[in-house]
Amino acid sequence: MSEVTEINIGQILKTTRENKNFDIEDVSAATSIRKLYLVAIEENNFSAIPGEVFTKGIIRTYGNFLGVDGQALVEQYKASTNGYNAALANTIKIREAKKVNLAPTFFSQDNSIFSDKKRIVFIGISITILVCLAFIFFKTKA
Repeated sequence: MSEVTEINIGQILKTTRENKNFDIEDVSAATSIRKLYLVAIEENNFSAIPGEVFTKGIIRTYGNFLGVDGQALVEQYKASTNGYNAALANTIKIREAKKVNLAPTFFSQDNSIFSDKKRIVFIGISITILVCLAFIFFKTKA
């Protein structure tokens, strides 16, 4: 039986930073994130950061700056805070929503106006009526 170890977000970020020879001050200056929050993230002390959204933003920005997939780190953070094992977070699949077009379209799906005979007949009748009305209007003016 293999044992799955939980991924430590702070350790990933700290190790990557050290491997790239960045000081915490360098990261703070480049990302405009306070040193206090960067140290808290590296120590996995997420309660030191005010607010869940702010925490996610710091993790994403810090990860992206270091060349790590910041969004993947945020997903691991969300999984670990929701009681999931962060190492297994990527195995959870969420049904994707289908794209729905709410605006009416003039053309059919294949973008061909000639694919719908009813539309052609309607347009033809409409043009004929408009021409007749224009003819009657201008004939009565003359």
